[in-house]
Amino acid sequence: MVMGGVWLRWWSMAWIGCCLGTAMIAAAADSGEHFPTYDGIRDNVEFWQQIYSHYNSRQIVVHDSKQLMRIYGVYTLPAGVNPYSRRARGYAKREKAKYRAVLQRLGRSGQPTSKLEQQVFALFGDEATPATLRQAARQLRVQTGQADRFRRGVIRSGRYLQYIKDVFAQYDLPEELAYLPHVESSFDYKAYSKFGAAGIWQFIRSTGRLYMKVGYTIDERRDPIRATVAAAKLLKRNYAKLGSWPLAVTAYNHGSAGMQRAVRRLGTKDYMTIFARHRGRRFGFASRNFYSEFIAAKEVAQNYQRYFGDLPIESPLQYREAILPKRIDLPTLVRHLGVDEKQFRDLNLGFRPAAYRYGKRVPKGYRIRLPREGFTDYETLLASLPQPQPRSRPKGSDWIQVQAGDTLWDISRELQVSVGELRALNEIYGSRIFAGQVLRIPQSVGQAKILPARESRVAKRSKRETASAQRVLKATVLPASLNKANPATRYGPPQPRQWHGSLAVDGIHERRGYKSGSIRLAAEETLGHLADWLSVPTQRIRDLNGFSFQRSVHVGETIRVPLDRVTVESFEERRLEYHRGLEEDFYGNYRVENIAEYRVKAGDSIWQLCSQQFEIPLWLIRELNPGVDFNSLKVGTTIRYPVVVPSQS
Repeated sequence: MVMGGVWLRWWSMAWIGCCLGTAMIAAAADSGEHFPTYDGIRDNVEFWQQIYSHYNSRQIVVHDSKQLMRIYGVYTLPAGVNPYSRRARGYAKREKAKYRAVLQRLGRSGQPTSKLEQQVFALFGDEATPATLRQAARQLRVQTGQADRFRRGVIRSGRYLQYIKDVFAQYDLPEELAYLPHVESSFDYKAYSKFGAAGIWQFIRSTGRLYMKVGYTIDERRDPIRATVAAAKLLKRNYAKLGSWPLAVTAYNHGSAGMQRAVRRLGTKDYMTIFARHRGRRFGFASRNFYSEFIAAKEVAQNYQRYFGDLPIESPLQYREAILPKRIDLPTLVRHLGVDEKQFRDLNLGFRPAAYRYGKRVPKGYRIRLPREGFTDYETLLASLPQPQPRSRPKGSDWIQVQAGDTLWDISRELQVSVGELRALNEIYGSRIFAGQVLRIPQSVGQAKILPARESRVAKRSKRETASAQRVLKATVLPASLNKANPATRYGPPQPRQWHGSLAVDGIHERRGYKSGSIRLAAEETLGHLADWLSVPTQRIRDLNGFSFQRSVHVGETIRVPLDRVTVESFEERRLEYHRGLEEDFYGNYRVENIAEYRVKAGDSIWQLCSQQFEIPLWLIRELNPGVDFNSLKVGTTIRYPVVVPSQS
């Protein structure tokens, strides 16, 4: 991925010495000039070939994390167990614990007694010393097979593979790089990671924005065609900085800055030297093995018939392109062109679902794809697009704050508007509202209805006891994905994020013709995000707050923002759409299977816990733990976190 993966403990010094002595720079470039299979990674490549072509997603492979082909055992999940479920992870942990106990016993006694111990002991040969066995107990890892997933990826790849090769040829890149999406996403056009990497090339938002449009209406990371051009630019830049394709491919996962640091520290661009000697907090198992995975995926994909037999490869995508002559909302565009909406969506994967659901407008000059078959004079139709209707923004007074115990039905009845209208205006899914939330009200309602309704709710709230109000808050309706997580109820459901309350601009004032306001930095926000929404350079925000270039910002920190280039409403809307997009993407691809608890230990940080322990984004952890100060974690603090699985599983 164009992001980090799961980081494990770094190599032992003993193993490094072994690598340096046997296979550090011995390269046998038998797989091509650009992408050699070095002697020191042959076993790794063979391991990933087996994962991609032999073991399926119902098989759990227990192996050594340093010497990957030291496979202790393969466990097949019982029938009916979902490979992505918590139950499946439980089986994996059990198998890992079983072999750890075996290795620990052998490390103490040095002699096998049971049949299983004999099988494990035989894997070490002359290296079967107590110290080696004890070290191996600390290097255990489990890997789920991917042969069925890889097979589906080969079938899907036919839709875009030739296009990718053509683009890479235009950028003077090796053709073999076209097989990289097999490692990233198995060519799954809808792929979305828990950390926000999207599309077949798995760009994270920050990297994608360097080369594509990434926003609430258009997210070109999801568009295989535009994302391929972005991937070509990124790979070409990586190679220009590193001068080595093995390092450039590794940088696609680890980041070019991280690989440049490795080159500087070791004083070499030799891949095997860096593979064997580089240490880094984020250069863990995923980054270290990424190049080996790529070599294995390339071999299996290029020779798929040898591994899978004949496959019904999808035909290349057929389309024609057109340029929008004016700004227009998507529903109107699709209706005017007379195109089937599903077909239009499939051809234009960069448009987010919200663009259709809320009638978001596509900018003038944007290049769209249209069906190629049949004959339709799209040019004439585009030239006759209707003028977009001006949108009126509700005035600041047309808002109402939700009180404890309110429901959408209560508010709709009191204001004499439909629940559907409230949902559409506030982009609410289901019935999710909560105390303190600010709802936008149709202008047609007027103050004559709003004020009495507000007073009614205040009176209604005053009649309730505090305990009753707390009970109502705990019963707040959650996103549909969380509602399905029945086990979560024993801990109490997480409180939804209070969008409008936490994202509003406060303390607005003008001085010498300059307007500014204050905001509290939310999770997943950076000064770069704020600068983008405010249409100002990042340095302008630093200057306004007296921040040095080296100073970092923290979630919850109060920051003044300049409001000269955009209105307050526009800034708040952009900010709201960013956070709503993160939530929609996550809940659209994952569901919460359970809520678990973790007690903070010495040395823990929220970054380390999110990326390694919980494997979920920071914003979701904050949503579940509203009272925890994550900027200063204390040992012993209990953190609630969701156990998530893919929603399609």
